[in-house]
Amino acid sequence: MRKFLTAFVMACGLVSPAVAQTLDPVAGERPEARSIASAILSEERRIFVHTPSDYDNSTERYPVLYVLNRDENFDLAVHLAEYLADKGAIPPLIVVGVPHAGGSIGNAEYVPFDGAEPSPRADRFLRFLTEELAPHLEARYRTHPSRILIGHSLAGLFTTYALLEAPDAFDAYLALSPSFHHGPPMIEAVRSRGARIGEGRSRVLYMSLGGEEYHRVRAPFDEMVEVLDAVAPGTLRHHLGFEAHLDHRAVPLVGMHNGLMSVFAGYHLSMPDLRERGFAGVVAHYDRMSAELGYEVKPQRRAIESIQRYFSYPDHAAHPAIADHVEAIVSDAGRLLAHYYGDGAAE
Repeated sequence: MRKFLTAFVMACGLVSPAVAQTLDPVAGERPEARSIASAILSEERRIFVHTPSDYDNSTERYPVLYVLNRDENFDLAVHLAEYLADKGAIPPLIVVGVPHAGGSIGNAEYVPFDGAEPSPRADRFLRFLTEELAPHLEARYRTHPSRILIGHSLAGLFTTYALLEAPDAFDAYLALSPSFHHGPPMIEAVRSRGARIGEGRSRVLYMSLGGEEYHRVRAPFDEMVEVLDAVAPGTLRHHLGFEAHLDHRAVPLVGMHNGLMSVFAGYHLSMPDLRERGFAGVVAHYDRMSAELGYEVKPQRRAIESIQRYFSYPDHAAHPAIADHVEAIVSDAGRLLAHYYGDGAAE
């Protein structure tokens, strides 16, 4: 399966052959497989940890993406995270794969209700993630206090449950084709308690649905969207992704991509951004992102330096469309380097 995923992602143009070889979990040194003894679950759980390509050569700290369900979802997330970070669209991420326990037992830990009654299995699994796994990883890896949870199908149902029950545990929740039909009480729970999600702090919820989903998946999804539109507080930035021509099983690839881009919308600093916002506006923008995502978000050094170089070329500086703005843009780029990285022109 992993070799197929590598070939498939390459065919889609998401990574080059060289990058794909580096990311191949069979051929490369990453990811690291670990086991953690859980007192909450009364069992040992297998996990996978993929660190960014520059992890060993830097002292940076990184946000953490927790990927539930199948191993193949983890593999997809690794490839997408590396590709998008390489393009400057999102920051580099530590990616953690948390496979389910297998069979009906594994599926049961994603379902928060047994009929109309709450199920203790989902509560225990959520406690495992927040009280055991996250502290375990944060003690062993250079992490930012920023966590993203992503789940597909039943794990998407669980991701929504986690937002409702533990809104402070993660900064963003990505529910891909969530199986709300397996947990009808979840819709009513959000209707009655959703207004209190993330009180006092911003959160991100991204939900996606395939255009070829069965009616039993699509109908409760549409109802949940209506409920969220009605009750979600202003501190919850919620987005809907509709992945046309995809069925339930095919949503993860596109849904993960669009979900991560939604979470980190505005992360990349472009030339028009700097021209229109100026130094103060760019700093204010990244301050808002930092408040929402729970750690200091800053524009990439290479993005700032690329803008500075571009507008320093004589032929660009003389272009009539930008000539009047060149001096201010180059100055603002230098001020951003000084503000975020301690070099460049003084503020």
